[in-house]
Amino acid sequence: MRKLSALLLFSLSLLFAAEIRDGMLYLEINLATSQHLSLEGEGLELSDKDQLFEQVYSGNIAIDVVSTEVENRYGIIERVESAHEQSDSQAVTNSSFSWENDQLKIKHEYWFFLPDSFSDLQAAQSYASSINYPYSRIQSIPIVNSTVRIVGKDGKESYFESPLGIYSKGSLWLNGLPYEGEFVLKVRGGKLVLNQILPLEEYIAGVIPNEIGNNSPLEALKAQAVAARTHAVSLLLYNRHSKDGYDLCSSTHCQVYKAKHLRNELIEEAVMQSAGEVIVTEDRVADATYHSSCGGKTDTSQAIWNGAYIPHLGGSTCLNAAENYDLSSEEDVNKWINSKVDSSGMSSW
Repeated sequence: MRKLSALLLFSLSLLFAAEIRDGMLYLEINLATSQHLSLEGEGLELSDKDQLFEQVYSGNIAIDVVSTEVENRYGIIERVESAHEQSDSQAVTNSSFSWENDQLKIKHEYWFFLPDSFSDLQAAQSYASSINYPYSRIQSIPIVNSTVRIVGKDGKESYFESPLGIYSKGSLWLNGLPYEGEFVLKVRGGKLVLNQILPLEEYIAGVIPNEIGNNSPLEALKAQAVAARTHAVSLLLYNRHSKDGYDLCSSTHCQVYKAKHLRNELIEEAVMQSAGEVIVTEDRVADATYHSSCGGKTDTSQAIWNGAYIPHLGGSTCLNAAENYDLSSEEDVNKWINSKVDSSGMSSW
């Protein structure tokens, strides 16, 4: 296990969500992706990315997309160069995560595009094939920012260009849960994308109680914190959601995040005592995939995902009663489901 440190190599790209503030890694965690959003809060401050205007809302506000990504086109990357401090106006700055020398780094590159652009993906793929360029060189290029409409509690409509920054002095309520702090509203694929911007450790504190509960022993919570942090960093290194407009989602697809829901002092202590710790194997961040309920027995990651064998994901038996069942067999699975298991000494939340 090693300490995680984030190193900023250069100014951050507008196309990438993560950023470094005062030496801390801040992430964009997606809270909702929808054509319509309903938010509630007191003193919600909305501003454009250049902070040329600011408008304050209180109560319920409804948000929807007026113009969508008909403005988007597809371009083909001709070459990639390392980004330097001197900005190149002919290139697009792209950022991605990497793990180098025991550090999580944000790397920046200049993407230079061919002069031709295309209104649809199929046309771009056809042209790429004709010049022997792989499809991986094709990228969506937002030409004009989408427009969103916001309706306040008084029924007044206002129109803004995305992205929009949102700051909540109190709680911002979404789907029955309160969130606090800083947010950003974007448009991707004709849908609104609402993200919360927060430090990595704050994110981990919002994950633990929603994956393991908030009444487990401190050492168990610390272990969960390390696993959740390692899994988060691993997903960042895969750049899983980089094209979706955020770093990580808040569902089981990444990890369940619900801000301060179920958080208590024990959770805070577990995060503080394990802050910055991740699991490393063979000088790489480990794949720390975990589960909230094993069902009695786990299989190897190789069998589940048809990948390479990973020793620490080799499968294990959680309940001795499941040892003699082949849970890849439907017959044995049915027998196991219908069997009675002694649950004394077990806990749940």
